[in-house]
Amino acid sequence: MKKFLAAVAPALLICAPAFAQESSQEVSNEKCPGPVYKHDEVSQRPIFYSRPSPTLTDSARAHGVRGQVVLSAVLCKSGHVTDIDVIEPLPDGVTERALEAARQTKFAPAKKDGLPVSEQTTFIFQFRYIAERGPLAREPLRGRLIESVELTGSAESSWDELKERITTRPGDIYDKEKIEANWQKLLEATDSDKEASTLRIEEGNRGGIAVVFELKTKRKVFAKPSNSQTTSQTQTAGADRDGSHDFDWDIGTWKTHQRRLLRPLTGSTSWVEYNGTDVVRKIWEGANQGIIEADGSAGHLEIFTLRVYNPDAHQWNIYFVSPGGTLSQPVIGDFKNGRGEFYDQETYKGRSILVRFAVSDITATSCHFEQAFSADGGKTWEVNFIVTETLVKDGPQGTNR
Repeated sequence: MKKFLAAVAPALLICAPAFAQESSQEVSNEKCPGPVYKHDEVSQRPIFYSRPSPTLTDSARAHGVRGQVVLSAVLCKSGHVTDIDVIEPLPDGVTERALEAARQTKFAPAKKDGLPVSEQTTFIFQFRYIAERGPLAREPLRGRLIESVELTGSAESSWDELKERITTRPGDIYDKEKIEANWQKLLEATDSDKEASTLRIEEGNRGGIAVVFELKTKRKVFAKPSNSQTTSQTQTAGADRDGSHDFDWDIGTWKTHQRRLLRPLTGSTSWVEYNGTDVVRKIWEGANQGIIEADGSAGHLEIFTLRVYNPDAHQWNIYFVSPGGTLSQPVIGDFKNGRGEFYDQETYKGRSILVRFAVSDITATSCHFEQAFSADGGKTWEVNFIVTETLVKDGPQGTNR
């Protein structure tokens, strides 16, 4: 389950807009002796054993830094990364983190005519918010390692079934024909808007590339399920009000109390409780993020939430992420009469279920959240996560603190 059932982590910034202070800055005294070749001049490319991912400094997080650090370097035949120059830096110690990650890269050198040789390379380290798209990958793509494969967006088909149609895997070498064939299979298997859906090849976090399959529905939105309908039924988005500020009240620091049901949909009545803080920051108009850190009898709990408003559908998409995991498919919905309801259909322990996430009892200093599952198409619901929060400190509405 991708929502609140596992201990979930604040994978807040995965790898910012204050950019280059200098166009190039030499930082490595170690030089690689002998000739250095370009990638198309060698017969065998380097083999990477370890590519560390740098993290943001506390100062960079506090200042909302995001973007990329670009380094030029030599993958020396000695097995060391040498001749490092900074092409695009970032402030607040982020460049230094990227430099250290580059120096710690482990690899087997390239070969030419069967002998180890040195190769010129470029390291591109991305630092961005989850679900914020990264820059397109730089040419040449041939021979580059695929770091990640992401299926995102919305579709009426089962997410698990769609993933089975993707044969491109992390660790593969870029294969244009294979990736495009996967993309066509996804489009054929869904009622997606072929004009709005996109296939993106982005720069990865460790010098490779990321393949992103982003599906968009044909301007349809989830309808709230009742006793006779499920989220597979849809309604056409109309001239609804602008809801992009519906979560503005939530920006700030909150004291949080959480109750989580153990073993949902089994008849369990065992609950565990947590107490901690929830810090919610605005990213831009119609987007915000929250990080919950709490402790209780079952251990430490961390939850990262990303909420993004879709102005075309007049609805919010709410995402969650788990430690070491990927961003979940969203629960989707809106606010009516002071209550927000958001729905998703997915598979939980082999069963097709509906997920409902509700926001209610909103005052100037308190709020209430609940998550519930339904295994009978929305006829009955079992609440499995309850959150009550009290405001500790207001946050600025126009900045990402």
